[in-house]
Amino acid sequence: MAEKVEPLFPYQGQTLYPRAAVNLGGTINVYSSCGHGTYPSVVGTIATNQAFIVAGYGCTEIDPYPSGSSLSWPVWFVKNGAFAEGWINRNTSCVGYRFRNSNGSGLVGISTVTINGVQHSLMATKRSVAVLNSSGTSWGSLAANVYIATRDDCTGVSNTGYMRAHYYRPIQGSGAFQTFGSNTYAFVNLDLKNGSMPNNRAVW
Repeated sequence: MAEKVEPLFPYQGQTLYPRAAVNLGGTINVYSSCGHGTYPSVVGTIATNQAFIVAGYGCTEIDPYPSGSSLSWPVWFVKNGAFAEGWINRNTSCVGYRFRNSNGSGLVGISTVTINGVQHSLMATKRSVAVLNSSGTSWGSLAANVYIATRDDCTGVSNTGYMRAHYYRPIQGSGAFQTFGSNTYAFVNLDLKNGSMPNNRAVW
């Protein structure tokens, strides 16, 4: 299956796209179903400041997510070192991954960089991470201490936890930002299964 940025599935007349996000509020309960016609049980929680994957209405919407009262957002979150699935309330206080960075202990505002006249969110790898081409095949990897620049926080459909990135360059030196070969964008593994909190994320 091609990775690409594709709609996840149609839901209540809207098309949902998976994207990386962080929890800005208190502990989020994750439920077993969307809550329509059933009484869902709690299957896990997402901690304050924890990163996770949520399906929303678009890749470039402004934070925060639209508010509501039903259990409307499907999510993938780290539970016991693996991704688990569930649903969260739509009025949860979460924002896209590119809107908040880490300072090693908590969340702070994101830095930005302008490339070719377009503003991008700027983050850096803290350890080596795998990278996929836009088609879903292996591009290789980025070492630790490499800047990545992105215009959104959409993730691929078939590889949970890989976030779209548009440019990269080493932190050391003053070289120009590079594209991922002939790709307009690539997908960088956020490696959330090995760290989804501000002090152990792979990318911040």
